[in-house]
Amino acid sequence: MGLTASLSNALSGLLTTQDSISVLSRNVSNSGTPGYHRESVNVIDKVGSSSAYAVTTGTQRAFSQSLQVYYNNQVSDSSKSDVTATYLNQLQTYLGQPGGTGSLDTVYGAFQNAVGALSTSPDDYTTRAGVVSTAQTLASTLNQLTSSVQGLRQQVNGQIAGDVQTLNQSLTSLVTVNKQLGNLTTDSTARASLLDQRDRLVAQVAGAIDVNVTYRDDGTVALATKSGVGLLDQNASTFSFQSPGSISANSQYNTNNAQNGVGTLILTTPSGLNIDMVKDGGMRSGELTGLITLRDKTLVDTQNQLDMVAASLSKALSTVTTPGTVATSGAAKGFTADISGLQSGDDFTLNYSAGGATNTIKVVRVDDTTKLPMDYTDSSGARVLGVDFSGGATAVASALQTALGTGFAVTVPSGSTLQVLNDGTTNNTVGSLTTHATATTTQNAGLGVPLFVDAGNQPFTGSLDGQAQALGFAGRITVNSAIVADNTNLATPGGSLGDASRANYLSNQLRSMAFSGPATPTDGAGGLLSGNVSGLISQTMNYQGNVVANAMSQNTNSKSAMDALNQRMTSDSGVDVNSEMASLIQLQTAYSANARVVTSVQTLLDTLMHAFQ
Repeated sequence: MGLTASLSNALSGLLTTQDSISVLSRNVSNSGTPGYHRESVNVIDKVGSSSAYAVTTGTQRAFSQSLQVYYNNQVSDSSKSDVTATYLNQLQTYLGQPGGTGSLDTVYGAFQNAVGALSTSPDDYTTRAGVVSTAQTLASTLNQLTSSVQGLRQQVNGQIAGDVQTLNQSLTSLVTVNKQLGNLTTDSTARASLLDQRDRLVAQVAGAIDVNVTYRDDGTVALATKSGVGLLDQNASTFSFQSPGSISANSQYNTNNAQNGVGTLILTTPSGLNIDMVKDGGMRSGELTGLITLRDKTLVDTQNQLDMVAASLSKALSTVTTPGTVATSGAAKGFTADISGLQSGDDFTLNYSAGGATNTIKVVRVDDTTKLPMDYTDSSGARVLGVDFSGGATAVASALQTALGTGFAVTVPSGSTLQVLNDGTTNNTVGSLTTHATATTTQNAGLGVPLFVDAGNQPFTGSLDGQAQALGFAGRITVNSAIVADNTNLATPGGSLGDASRANYLSNQLRSMAFSGPATPTDGAGGLLSGNVSGLISQTMNYQGNVVANAMSQNTNSKSAMDALNQRMTSDSGVDVNSEMASLIQLQTAYSANARVVTSVQTLLDTLMHAFQ
C-alpha cells in the first residue's frame, strides 16, 4: 500500500472518529434529557483501488418499537391510577379515620349519646341544649363533607379542561413533527432529534388518553384510541370540553345532553365528525379517563352515601311508626292500616308468609308518575314497590293485590283504610302491616320529631318526585329552626317536660330503625348495604377506606411497573455515561493513531520531495 493510500485511510479514520466523538458528546450532554434515545454512528467499509477504508453514513438511533408501544400503554395506565390516587387521598383527608376527632362516626356518636342522655333527663335544659348542639355539629359535618366532595369534582372538571388544552397542543405539534419527518432530505442528526420529539409527544398524548400508535417506515406516526377513534393521521382531531361552570351534588352525568350537568367532552375529526368521548365510550385509560370516572362515578358514590346517611338520620327521628290493627273475616286473618297520613316518599310495610317463605313488601308513595314503574329488591331482601296514591286507597290496594297475587285479599273497607287478609289457611299468613309517616311539626300527634330538616326548614320525607329529595341532602341538612329557638319542642307532645316518652322513642329509633340501599351499587349507591344510622355511617367509612386503599395499592403497583419499564428503556436506549467515557478513550486512541499516520506520511512525503529537488 502506497503513501497516498495510507494517507487516505488515516484521513477517513480521523473523519470517522471525529463524527463518533461528536455523537458521543451529544449523548453525554443529553444523558439527563427525558425521552432522549442514544445515538451511534453508522460506519461502513469501502474498498478502494489499493485499500479499504471507513466512511460514516449518518447516525443511528437506539429504538425498540415494541418496547415503545409497551411504554405508551403503561404511561396511560399509570396516569389514570396516579390521578385517581391523588384525588382519593384528598377525600380520605376530608373523611378522616374511623374514630378520629371530627370524623363522621365520632360526631354521630356524640349526638347519639346526647339523645341517650335526654331519656334520663328530658326536663333538663342543658341536656336538651346538648342534643341541639351535637345535632348542629352533625349537620354541619355532613354539609362540609358534601362541600369537600363537590369541591373535588369541581377541581376534576378544571383539570379536564387543562388536559384537553395540553392534549390539543401535543396533537398539533405531532402534525408538525410528522411533516418534518416526511421530508427525507433531513439529515440524520436532525432526524434523530425529531424522532425523540415525536416519542415525547406521543407519550404526552398517552398520558391523557389511551392510544394505539402506528409507526410508519418514514418515521411518521398515526394515532387512534384503543376503541378505534382516530386521533391523528395526516391531520389531528381536536378535543373540546364544554364545562357547565359550577358543580354541585345535583350535577349528574346524563347521556341526554339536555339533562347532563357535568359538561361534555367532544372530539372533532378533521372531516368535521363530532364524537362524544364519554357517551360513546371512546376512552379506556389515561388521565382523562381517571378524571371522568372520579367525577361521574367514584365521587358521586361518595355523595350518595353521605345523602343516604343524612336521609336515614332525618327519617329515623321524624318517622311516626304506626302498627296496623288486627282484622279478621271468617277464617281469614290480617291487618288494617290508615294510609291517609302518608306523604310522597313515606311508605307502609307488609310482612307476610306465602308457602312457608317469609317476604316483605315496602310500598312507597310516588306522586311523580315518570318515576314509575318502580319495583326492585333492596339489600335487605325487601321488595320495594312504588305506587301512585292519587287514585286513593282503592288504587293502592289494587297495586298491592297485583304484587301479592293469589292467597291474599287486599281491600278498602272504608275511606283510606287498607286491609290485607290471608285466605284463611296456614300456608299464607299476614305477619304485620305498618305505616311510616313523616312528622311535619314538632308537636304532632306521634312521638317522631323533624329535628333534621331540608333547606327552608322543610320536612324531609324522601320524596322521589321530580329531582329526588335525597339527592344532595347531606349538603342541605340542617336542624329545625323551631327547635333551635326553643328546645322544649323536643318534649313529648301533650306531656310534661319530664315525660321521657319521646326521648326514649328517638333513642330507640336511632338504634333499631333499619334502612336499606339497592341490592347492587349499579345506580350509584356506592355499595351501601343496610342497617341503622350508625351501621350506615360505619359502612360508608369502611367502603370509602377500601376504595382509597385499593386506589393507593393500584397506584403503587403501577409506579413499580413504570419504574421497571423506565429502567428497561434506559438500558435499551438510554445513555450510560460510563460506557460513553470508555468509548471516548478508545476514540481518542484511534484519533491519535490516525493523526500519527497522517504526520508520518506527511514527513515521508516531505522527505521525498526534498530528495527530488
